[in-house]
Amino acid sequence: MAYQRQLAFYLRGHGYAENEIAEILRELREHGSSDAELTQEFGAPSQYAAQFDKKKRVRTLGGRIATAGTLLGLAWIVFILVTLFVFHFDVRELVGPVALWPALAIVIGGVLVGFLSDYLRPTPSSEPAAGAAPGRTDAGR
Repeated sequence: MAYQRQLAFYLRGHGYAENEIAEILRELREHGSSDAELTQEFGAPSQYAAQFDKKKRVRTLGGRIATAGTLLGLAWIVFILVTLFVFHFDVRELVGPVALWPALAIVIGGVLVGFLSDYLRPTPSSEPAAGAAPGRTDAGR
């Protein structure tokens, strides 16, 4: 299962949509079931993913989270500068001498959560879930 998760992660990085990844993984499951069999037949997940053409980059959930974290960190910096130069109030009087550390923590946290959300995201399935509407798959979400 780790092989499929890593392959899905690399394919997302190549710009593949979830339904395309589900189809690739379905074909992969037909060739072998264990990670060792898949590695022996196709090589490492990164090498196998490199065989596929890169597509126009699709914004993944992790990318949106990382962007939001970066924007929030920049907003904190802008807030500090506006309060200092416009309102002549030094935020360091409230938060202490480390006024920029929260911005750095927000940016690093956003990037880390974004990466982990893409990496730990379950692999898409091309088979309909139990109780799902006909013609709808997990890949359509």
